[in-house]
Amino acid sequence: MISRLTLGTAQLGLDYGINNLVGKPKKREALKILEYAYLNNINSFDTASAYGDSESIVGNFLKTKHSKCYITSKLESLSKNNVSKKDIERIIYESIEKSAYNLDIECIDNYLIHDFQDIFFYDELLPSLKKAKRDGLIDNLGVSIYTPNEAEKVMQMNAFDTIQIPLNIFDQRFLSNSLLKRLKEKNFIIFSRSVFLQGLFFKDRRNLPTNLTHAKNYLIKLDQLAEEKKVTISKLALDFVKSIEEIDSIVIGVDSLQQLNQNIKDFESNDTPGIDMSAFANINENVIDPRKW
Repeated sequence: MISRLTLGTAQLGLDYGINNLVGKPKKREALKILEYAYLNNINSFDTASAYGDSESIVGNFLKTKHSKCYITSKLESLSKNNVSKKDIERIIYESIEKSAYNLDIECIDNYLIHDFQDIFFYDELLPSLKKAKRDGLIDNLGVSIYTPNEAEKVMQMNAFDTIQIPLNIFDQRFLSNSLLKRLKEKNFIIFSRSVFLQGLFFKDRRNLPTNLTHAKNYLIKLDQLAEEKKVTISKLALDFVKSIEEIDSIVIGVDSLQQLNQNIKDFESNDTPGIDMSAFANINENVIDPRKW
């Protein structure tokens, strides 16, 4: 059974997130974060070959674990790296095998296409990944997406077991058109990411980048709501996604042990009842899509 929280490890291998002012933790600290998550019943870890040395750090941690952990990794964008359309199968197998080696595992539980557009640029991508699945290199095949339109296309492909979507108080697009319900009807395992909008929720309101000043009013409104309910913004954000029953696991990223401890406390404490988040339901994509920042 996959834990309801998944620890995202991008911050352990890269300087990641708009509010990350300290950079990635040292390896020893990163291992402590992974261990603390594990001791607090988090058995699911999300990494990727594009996340610096994140896979190797997770692999180092897994060497000491005897009970099952659920590992998600991802195929780095082929098109952004100008990968030739020739030898796609070989390149994919090499990528999977390298990730498995770094992670010190034989089979990757959940392997995602990191760049959705690659599916349309490389005809042999899906057949090669399906072959890798048949060969036992990966257990579940998935895709990481950004928009509901992409989710609709994914459902039509009949190729995937898992899907990872952005979902948070500011980004409620996937709650429309019974989209999550339809994904569950097709037996998708659904991971949500960006619960804190890549750290934007915690960014100093007086120190927003110029291209995000239009987020300020929404952030102030979020502050007012947290104050009114006498809870942290972290708790508001986690409770919102936790209340959506179709989500199998919520990916959270942290910069420190202290952050992880606070997130676990917020997640496990009693839910904040009766909060109407409809005021945040239609926020401009320039705010909710980090690719546009």
